[in-house]
Amino acid sequence: MNMLVENASMNSARQSWFGAPFLVGARGAFFKRNFWIALILVLAAFLRLNDLGAGYFDGDDAFISIRALQVAREHALVLVGPPMAVGLWHSPVSVYLYAIPYALTLDPRAARAFTALLNVAAIAVLYAVGAKYFNRPGALAGALLLAVHPYMVASSRDINNAQLGAVFVALYLLTGFMGCVDGARVARWLHPLMLSLAGQCHPHTFAIAPTASTHALTASAVTTGAPGGSTTSVAPPS
Repeated sequence: MNMLVENASMNSARQSWFGAPFLVGARGAFFKRNFWIALILVLAAFLRLNDLGAGYFDGDDAFISIRALQVAREHALVLVGPPMAVGLWHSPVSVYLYAIPYALTLDPRAARAFTALLNVAAIAVLYAVGAKYFNRPGALAGALLLAVHPYMVASSRDINNAQLGAVFVALYLLTGFMGCVDGARVARWLHPLMLSLAGQCHPHTFAIAPTASTHALTASAVTTGAPGGSTTSVAPPS
């Protein structure tokens, strides 16, 4: 009799993990809500991490790698990044970021994987922005296009300062909406910091600075459309 009771409890536990009861309630809602974006992110990671040794290793790849190795292995103080085409120098932010994988291994494929994973994270953040503040189907479509776009995949596999900026651009948008629409004070402080980091990866990214006005307009539309006809607006981030 005891064996029958034990078998029944084991079968019940097995069903709760592998059967329908496991996907009910809050757990089931979470699974259904995030299944497709998780699948897209896995696809994006696979395309970017597959065969990282393919391609050239020269130019900015070599320059940034040498400087990052100096920081990671020799504790050097690097004050400039890779050279610009106009005769100036980029910020050394990318050098210090790439010092993270080079502190773990000398294999440049790890640095390429670092770029790839940051770009996958950027897709996840952009999806979060689209799903929360716009609509989930559009956010999924955008995430899928970013995940499989040939140029985006190829550029996400380089050791390059410009390719590191994607995640900071995405975080700039997220903190902007959180600060304006949700009124999150910490997000307002982080908002200009994300723009600074994105611009230090590559100066052309500073062109997204005017999107702060878009955040303010979105906040105004959300608050004026709130139940009860509230017209209270949320101040844009500084």
